[in-house]
Amino acid sequence: MTKKSHECFGVWKAMRQRCICKTDRAYKNYGGRGISVDERWKGFGGFDRFMSDMGPRPKGGTIERIDNDGNYCKENCRWASRLEQNNNTRITVKITFNGKTQSIALWSKELGFNKGIIKYRLNHGWPLESALTIRPYGGKKVIKIYQ
Repeated sequence: MTKKSHECFGVWKAMRQRCICKTDRAYKNYGGRGISVDERWKGFGGFDRFMSDMGPRPKGGTIERIDNDGNYCKENCRWASRLEQNNNTRITVKITFNGKTQSIALWSKELGFNKGIIKYRLNHGWPLESALTIRPYGGKKVIKIYQ
Protein backbone atom coordinates (compact mmCIF):
# COMPACT_ATOMS: atom_id res chain seq x y z
CA MET A 1 0.00 0.00 0.00
CA THR A 2 1.38 3.39 -0.93
CA LYS A 3 1.13 6.36 1.38
CA LYS A 4 -1.30 8.09 -0.96
CA SER A 5 -3.66 5.12 -0.88
CA HIS A 6 -3.48 4.83 2.93
CA GLU A 7 -6.87 5.69 4.47
CA CYS A 8 -5.27 8.35 6.70
CA PHE A 9 -3.27 10.12 4.02
CA GLY A 10 -6.24 12.33 3.07
CA VAL A 11 -6.83 13.20 6.75
CA TRP A 12 -3.19 14.22 7.15
CA LYS A 13 -3.16 16.19 3.90
CA ALA A 14 -6.42 18.05 4.69
CA MET A 15 -5.22 18.89 8.23
CA ARG A 16 -2.05 20.47 6.82
CA GLN A 17 -3.92 22.21 4.00
CA ARG A 18 -6.43 24.02 6.24
CA CYS A 19 -3.61 25.32 8.43
CA ILE A 20 -1.14 26.33 5.72
CA CYS A 21 -2.95 27.19 2.48
CA LYS A 22 -4.59 30.62 2.56
CA THR A 23 -6.82 29.69 -0.39
CA ASP A 24 -8.30 26.67 1.42
CA ARG A 25 -11.95 27.40 2.32
CA ALA A 26 -11.35 26.30 5.94
CA TYR A 27 -8.16 28.35 6.40
CA LYS A 28 -9.96 31.19 8.23
CA ASN A 29 -11.01 28.76 10.98
CA TYR A 30 -7.59 27.11 11.30
CA GLY A 31 -4.43 28.77 9.97
CA GLY A 32 -6.20 32.13 10.00
CA ARG A 33 -6.80 31.71 13.75
CA GLY A 34 -3.19 30.74 14.36
CA ILE A 35 -3.71 26.96 14.43
CA SER A 36 -0.61 25.19 13.13
CA VAL A 37 0.64 21.65 12.55
CA ASP A 38 3.48 20.20 14.60
CA GLU A 39 6.79 20.40 12.76
CA ARG A 40 7.19 16.62 13.20
CA TRP A 41 4.09 16.11 11.04
CA LYS A 42 5.36 18.27 8.17
CA GLY A 43 7.77 17.65 5.32
CA PHE A 44 9.56 14.48 4.34
CA GLY A 45 8.55 11.69 6.74
CA GLY A 46 5.79 13.82 8.27
CA PHE A 47 3.01 11.39 7.37
CA ASP A 48 4.90 8.47 8.90
CA ARG A 49 5.50 10.41 12.12
CA PHE A 50 1.83 11.49 12.17
CA MET A 51 0.76 7.84 11.92
CA SER A 52 3.27 6.78 14.56
CA ASP A 53 1.98 9.44 16.97
CA MET A 54 -1.75 8.97 16.27
CA GLY A 55 -1.87 5.20 15.94
CA PRO A 56 -4.44 3.34 13.87
CA ARG A 57 -7.58 5.21 12.88
CA PRO A 58 -10.73 3.61 14.27
CA LYS A 59 -13.58 3.02 11.83
CA GLY A 60 -15.30 6.37 11.22
CA GLY A 61 -12.66 8.21 13.25
CA THR A 62 -11.83 11.83 12.54
CA ILE A 63 -8.86 13.81 13.80
CA GLU A 64 -9.85 16.08 16.67
CA ARG A 65 -7.96 18.73 18.59
CA ILE A 66 -8.78 18.30 22.28
CA ASP A 67 -8.27 22.03 22.86
CA ASN A 68 -9.95 23.83 19.94
CA ASP A 69 -7.57 26.75 20.30
CA GLY A 70 -4.52 24.47 20.33
CA ASN A 71 -2.38 23.19 17.50
CA TYR A 72 -2.36 19.86 15.72
CA CYS A 73 0.20 17.83 17.68
CA LYS A 74 0.46 14.48 19.43
CA GLU A 75 -0.48 15.92 22.83
CA ASN A 76 -3.57 17.78 21.54
CA CYS A 77 -5.00 15.32 18.99
CA ARG A 78 -6.98 12.11 19.12
CA TRP A 79 -9.20 10.05 16.89
CA ALA A 80 -12.84 10.89 17.63
CA SER A 81 -16.27 9.86 16.41
CA ARG A 82 -18.40 12.35 14.50
CA LEU A 83 -20.58 12.80 17.63
CA GLU A 84 -17.54 13.58 19.79
CA GLN A 85 -16.24 15.92 17.11
CA ASN A 86 -19.56 17.78 16.87
CA ASN A 87 -19.64 18.23 20.63
CA ASN A 88 -16.17 19.74 20.77
CA THR A 89 -16.52 22.91 18.71
CA ARG A 90 -16.04 26.55 19.59
CA ILE A 91 -19.79 27.18 19.40
CA THR A 92 -20.93 24.18 21.45
CA VAL A 93 -22.64 25.28 24.66
CA LYS A 94 -21.50 23.16 27.59
CA ILE A 95 -23.38 22.75 30.84
CA THR A 96 -21.94 21.65 34.17
CA PHE A 97 -24.36 19.80 36.43
CA ASN A 98 -23.39 17.85 39.54
CA GLY A 99 -19.71 18.07 38.63
CA LYS A 100 -20.09 16.77 35.06
CA THR A 101 -19.62 19.05 32.05
CA GLN A 102 -20.93 18.20 28.59
CA SER A 103 -22.91 19.60 25.68
CA ILE A 104 -26.68 19.85 25.61
CA ALA A 105 -26.69 17.13 22.94
CA LEU A 106 -24.79 14.74 25.21
CA TRP A 107 -27.01 15.58 28.21
CA SER A 108 -30.01 14.90 25.97
CA LYS A 109 -28.63 11.52 24.89
CA GLU A 110 -27.77 10.57 28.46
CA LEU A 111 -31.11 11.66 29.94
CA GLY A 112 -33.22 10.27 27.13
CA PHE A 113 -35.11 13.34 26.05
CA ASN A 114 -34.90 15.79 23.17
CA LYS A 115 -32.19 18.45 23.28
CA GLY A 116 -34.77 20.99 22.10
CA ILE A 117 -36.60 20.55 25.41
CA ILE A 118 -33.44 21.28 27.40
CA LYS A 119 -32.67 24.35 25.25
CA TYR A 120 -36.25 25.61 25.56
CA ARG A 121 -36.26 25.21 29.32
CA LEU A 122 -32.93 26.97 29.82
CA ASN A 123 -33.90 29.80 27.44
CA HIS A 124 -37.13 30.29 29.40
CA GLY A 125 -35.48 30.59 32.79
CA TRP A 126 -35.84 27.11 34.22
CA PRO A 127 -33.33 26.31 36.96
CA LEU A 128 -30.63 24.00 35.60
CA GLU A 129 -31.53 21.12 37.94
CA SER A 130 -35.19 21.20 36.88
CA ALA A 131 -34.31 21.52 33.18
CA LEU A 132 -32.21 18.36 33.38
CA THR A 133 -34.18 16.25 35.86
CA ILE A 134 -37.90 16.72 35.18
CA ARG A 135 -39.08 14.35 32.47
CA PRO A 136 -41.14 15.91 29.72
CA TYR A 137 -44.88 15.25 29.69
CA GLY A 138 -44.84 13.34 32.97
CA GLY A 139 -43.38 15.77 35.44
CA LYS A 140 -41.56 13.00 37.32
CA LYS A 141 -37.93 13.53 38.14
CA VAL A 142 -35.22 11.53 36.47
CA ILE A 143 -33.39 9.21 38.86
CA LYS A 144 -30.49 11.22 40.21
CA ILE A 145 -27.44 9.28 39.22
CA TYR A 146 -24.93 11.99 40.10
CA GLN A 147 -25.55 12.62 43.78
